[in-house]
Amino acid sequence: MPISFKFASVWMTGAILLAMSPLFFVEDCLAQEAVASPKEHWYPASRSGGFSINASGSVFDSSGANVVIDSFTSAEQPSGGSLPLDGASMRRHTVNLSAVIDVSKGHGAAALWIRADGQDGVLELINTGLMPVANGDGASRREIEMDVPSKATKLLVGVSFKGQGNAHFGGVKVDVRALSGRSASTTPAETLAAAIDIARKNALHSPQVDWDTVIPEVKALAADAQIAADAYPAVRLLLSRLGDRHSLFSNPYQSALMSSSGQQASKAEVKDLPGQLAYVRMPGYVGMDKEKAVAFSREIAGEIDKRPGSRGWIVDLRQDTGGNMWPMLAAMEPLLGADKLGSFVSPAKTTPWFARAAFGRDQPAVADLSHVPVAVLIGPRTISSGEAVAIAFHGRPMTEFFGEPTGGRSTANGEFPLPDGSVLHLTVATDADRNGVTFGDRIAPDHVVLDAGNDEVLKAATDWLSGLTTH
Repeated sequence: MPISFKFASVWMTGAILLAMSPLFFVEDCLAQEAVASPKEHWYPASRSGGFSINASGSVFDSSGANVVIDSFTSAEQPSGGSLPLDGASMRRHTVNLSAVIDVSKGHGAAALWIRADGQDGVLELINTGLMPVANGDGASRREIEMDVPSKATKLLVGVSFKGQGNAHFGGVKVDVRALSGRSASTTPAETLAAAIDIARKNALHSPQVDWDTVIPEVKALAADAQIAADAYPAVRLLLSRLGDRHSLFSNPYQSALMSSSGQQASKAEVKDLPGQLAYVRMPGYVGMDKEKAVAFSREIAGEIDKRPGSRGWIVDLRQDTGGNMWPMLAAMEPLLGADKLGSFVSPAKTTPWFARAAFGRDQPAVADLSHVPVAVLIGPRTISSGEAVAIAFHGRPMTEFFGEPTGGRSTANGEFPLPDGSVLHLTVATDADRNGVTFGDRIAPDHVVLDAGNDEVLKAATDWLSGLTTH
């Protein structure tokens, strides 16, 4: 199975799905009630104030409901609203949530989400955060689906908005239909058996797993499963028992969304600094849509190309929370060069990787700045593919690292489909740098610098580069 991409490991077994999404949040129904129609009551959902939500209409009417969020804060915690529904009546059905979303002002981004709760807490959660709607996108339709688990007691459908501005969710509709396709034809036993077999054969840490204990444990969790979705908590438990802290699971709808999306977790930035220095901030990037990934890479590489006379570069990876490593590497090709940057090391083989491997001839020629001094900024939020980008610079001449140790997930995930359409993103290899130095855990900086609020990390890197370029 070829290793094709990596994902940030910030999921929580059985509770959080698509947590790497820039619009993800754990919804809380607050005590205050939103302005709502007599039929349905939407509740504010956020851990921060600074927003209002107004709703009218019904999600079950032909015209749907209308929900408006006005956010007055740019806090990291998204604002939003939730509508509780009777989950028991929707068990073993597919629920579709759709709306036409328009962000008319401000700089926020909007998404839809669904959550299924049982007696013991969250059973399933999914959102459209990988395909958010922002100002300038115009009125855009979004929809998402969930197979409701057999133990669901409550279903929450919701809207979220991250940033400042106004988001209008028009024609918000909920459609409930019978299971169909692979969701209906695949048994939970088949889904779980395939996951166990794939993990045993391919997981990096499989030889260290006590399978005689783990297999009965995960099967017991799915003992009364009736549909494939009921087995998902057991699959997540299986992945947690591998001990790699990186393997992930996507249900069928998440997998489809990931294939058609491409989204940076925050805005990338390239700018000039005093002293003929330059700066690039690389965010996490999630999604597998090639066209969007190429556009992302070309924009950043193009901005770097515009500064061939810069005497030193700062590459800021402190907010690179991972995702798809390839567009990030391609964006850095001017500074990294065309040679081998690292490799995936598994018990069976070593697979080298290159900045241009993602796009081949689709990537235009870029300037060769591989000889220019580079200071790489890292920290605990440099995770997974963010760590792969850091490793691509490791061993590069005239390069040093500043900040704090990274998150400790410098391993590679391979994609393994399951019979019901869900996917295992299984940790199968360890990252190594261009010189063959292997990692697998945290990457330590050359210069440990703690940030007390005045960006001492950036200052230390600037001082080092300035010292080099003045000699």
